[in-house]
Amino acid sequence: MERVIGIDLGTTNSCVSVLEGETATVIPNRGGYKTTPSIVAVTEAGKRLVGHIAKRQAITNAENTVYAAKRLIGRKWDSPQVKNALMTSSYHIVEGPHDDVRILLRGKSYSVPEISSMILQEMKLVAEEYLGEQVHKAVITVPAYFNDNQRQATKDAGAIAGLDVIRIINEPTAASLAYGFGKELDRTVAVYDLGGGTFDISILEIGSHGVFKVISTTGDTFLGGEDFDARIIEWLVQNFHEEHGIDLREDRMALQRLRDAAEKAKCELSAVTETEINLPFIISTSNNEALHLQRNISREVLESLTADLVERTIDICRQAIEDARLEIDEVEDVLLVGGMTRMPAIQRAVAAFFQRAPSKGVHPDEVVAMGAAIQGAALVEDHRQMLLLDVTPHALGIMTFGSHFEELIPQNTTVPTSQTKTFTTSRDNQTAVTRATSRSRSPSRSTPTASSASTPRTWRRARRSRSRSRPRAGSPPKRSSRWPRTPRSTCWSAAPTSSSRRPSSAPRCSSRASSGSSPTWSGPWVERTSGATPSRRRATWWTPPAPRSKANKPRPSRGTSSSSSARSACSRGSSPDTEPRVPSLER
Repeated sequence: MERVIGIDLGTTNSCVSVLEGETATVIPNRGGYKTTPSIVAVTEAGKRLVGHIAKRQAITNAENTVYAAKRLIGRKWDSPQVKNALMTSSYHIVEGPHDDVRILLRGKSYSVPEISSMILQEMKLVAEEYLGEQVHKAVITVPAYFNDNQRQATKDAGAIAGLDVIRIINEPTAASLAYGFGKELDRTVAVYDLGGGTFDISILEIGSHGVFKVISTTGDTFLGGEDFDARIIEWLVQNFHEEHGIDLREDRMALQRLRDAAEKAKCELSAVTETEINLPFIISTSNNEALHLQRNISREVLESLTADLVERTIDICRQAIEDARLEIDEVEDVLLVGGMTRMPAIQRAVAAFFQRAPSKGVHPDEVVAMGAAIQGAALVEDHRQMLLLDVTPHALGIMTFGSHFEELIPQNTTVPTSQTKTFTTSRDNQTAVTRATSRSRSPSRSTPTASSASTPRTWRRARRSRSRSRPRAGSPPKRSSRWPRTPRSTCWSAAPTSSSRRPSSAPRCSSRASSGSSPTWSGPWVERTSGATPSRRRATWWTPPAPRSKANKPRPSRGTSSSSSARSACSRGSSPDTEPRVPSLER
């Protein structure tokens, strides 16, 4: 029977495993290491390097050495994650012909799946040397929160590498397979997976009859060890700039040396309380004077620099518990997966949140590849009694008329699944439709206002246009384009009133010319406005004219009386703190 290998294609390191009998074995590479750096380089002679040999020459060949390519796979060029990578990467990232991401090495453009395929080819070669036979089938792991584009790009990378990818499996799920395989367990387990570039948390039920059921999963595909390294790099760059006035990030070789030193210091601080970062001849000045970087960094400093990143992972864990509809004390075991979970601050935070010490029964670097090998063997061997029930990490649906997302399959639905719904056409005698399948944005990442989330874009636009052309009852007159736009007293929101006096609950407005910030106060008017927030709409105070007696009050001409009265009040420069005002909406 043909062997199936399991590959953990990681951001920082990759690993390959195979099931031998009833035990999953991690295959070491030529150097005897069980993990291989996910680094690809091209030398000046055009030779391709992968793994440890590519990592060793990264400092002298920084512009042509690619690391953390997994963070870019399956992403569009205009995504914020790509923009962030453009500012922090030492290699060249360019835009592809299909709004995708390309990497420039020695003048040649490579797609991200091509870079990943080079790493997969190395893993395939390592397995073939160990097994003594050709390998064609593989199970590759991906972060649980990867979307369909990222999963398909990973599968394309496997095809380029000459592998038949028979299954794409989530990393936390693979870790739970390695943890519960061959054991008579009946437990609810949380898998906390913090790797080099991504973070996932999954809640699973492991049954005694080989059933692995995922209850909920969530994560962040741009949160990992690279972000912890970036905090140390920024700390070093800032201190060096204050001392010498030079920004080390402008030099690609210096940036690569900083990256290696930051990663080494981070790993050392998991075992010791203080370490030294010493980079001699880091850069030269315009006078050919060599400068050195030497700093001591303690574990306390590292934890203060990265405290918000640790807290982000705990917030995501809290969301996963809510999605699973469980209490924290119902989770019976916690697995720590990924090299970053060796950090003491992370272990303390996880233990405090789940109210129990994490399990030490799995290897954080190897357990994912072992689980992938177990799943691969179960797919080709009929005698293995194992059932894996995974879920969809995102809600899936289609885009309807007006750019409105219609959800069909909710998040955390057990797969395989199907859903049917009937839709009508947007106009009569329509003969064709354009179907766009999409996923919803996670509520924990970006939460729109309730009114804007439930109202189609075209309806909101029409409603806004109607509100501009037809004033509300009891609202002040519309501002004329001839009003002076010089600085005046403003506040960010206000409640309308039919009286000419300012409501007692409204704040006093301060002039923008004299104050750097305006008071923030959310009034009833904003609450009744579709999608309005204090940061997007502004109300200005205007002073109405003095009341006239009914006997002497002239009949105003249509559409001119209110605006002219308000214009004359503004031109007199009335003080906002001495005269009554009424708010008028200004966009």
